[in-house]
Amino acid sequence: MIIRHVVRRCRQLHLTVGCRPLSTQEKSSIFRRIKNDIDDAESRGVLPSFGPKPTLANWVATSTFQLLYFYATGIFEVIRRRAKISKTPTTRKEWRMLRTQDRDMSKIVPFCVLLLDPIILPFVVLLPPSFLPSTIILPGQLRRQREAHIQSVSEALPELRRAHELLERLKIQPFADEDGDQDGDEDEDSVESVKVDDEEDFWFHRSRRLAICRLYGLPAFQSIPVPPLGIESHMEFLEEDDAWLVKDGLDGLGPDEVREAVNERGLCLVSEAEAAPLLRWWLDHVAAGSHDQRLKAALAFSVFYK
Repeated sequence: MIIRHVVRRCRQLHLTVGCRPLSTQEKSSIFRRIKNDIDDAESRGVLPSFGPKPTLANWVATSTFQLLYFYATGIFEVIRRRAKISKTPTTRKEWRMLRTQDRDMSKIVPFCVLLLDPIILPFVVLLPPSFLPSTIILPGQLRRQREAHIQSVSEALPELRRAHELLERLKIQPFADEDGDQDGDEDEDSVESVKVDDEEDFWFHRSRRLAICRLYGLPAFQSIPVPPLGIESHMEFLEEDDAWLVKDGLDGLGPDEVREAVNERGLCLVSEAEAAPLLRWWLDHVAAGSHDQRLKAALAFSVFYK
C-alpha cells in the first residue's frame, strides 16, 4: 500500500508538471504556434472554416485539409497570374507583381514536393515567408517575420553603429564601383585619399556584412561573398522601387504596403505612426541619391532613432 501510494503520488506529480497550462510556459510550443497561426488565419477568413474541432485527431485532420486546400489554391493562383500579368508594367504595383511572380515560380516546384507528404504539411506554417510563394503565406507567418526582423536589427545595432562611424570617419563609398562614374570628375589625388587598409575596408569584416544583411532583412548566407552581391542586388531593387514610388506617389499605398516599404529600406525600427512620414522624407531626400546615400541614411536612422 505504501509503495502504491508513493507511485501514485509521483505519477500525479509528474502529470501535473507535464500538463501545466501553456500560459505558464516561457515560450509556446511548436504545436501551439501552429494552432495559433491556423486559428488566426481561420478567424480572418484566410483559411476556410469547417466547424468545431473537438478532438486532437479531428483538429489534425481538419487543419491538414484546410492547409492543403489553401496551398493548392495558392499554387493555382500563381500559375493563373503568370498567364494574366503584363510583361511591361506601367505602375509600381504591376512592377512589383511581376517581380513577385518571377520569384514565386521558382518556389513552386520545391513546395509541391512538400505537399506529397501530408504529415509534414502543418509544419509548413513554421517556415519563413521567404521560402514560400507569396500566395500561401499566413498572417501569423508575416507577423513573426516582422518581429524577428526588428529583433535581429536591435541585436545588430552595435555593429551597425561601428559601420556608421567608419563611413563618417573615412568618407568612403562602399558602392562607388556599382554606382558608375559618379566620381569620375575627381582628380587622382582625391581618389588616393579614400584608399584604406584591408582592416578598414568597409566590407572586410563578415560581422559588418552580416549586420547590414540583418538591417535589410536579407538571408545570412548573402553576407559570405566579398563584396556582398545580395546587398548590392537589394540596392539595385531599392533604386528602381524608389523611382516607381516617386512616379506613382504614396496616396495609393495602404498601411501594410507602407510598412513593407520602410522595412525594405532598413527602417524597420520606426513606429507605425511615423512610417508614412518617414517614407515621404526618404523619397524627398534619399530616393534620387546613390547606393551609398541609401546605406548611410539607413545606418544613421538605425543608430540615432529612439
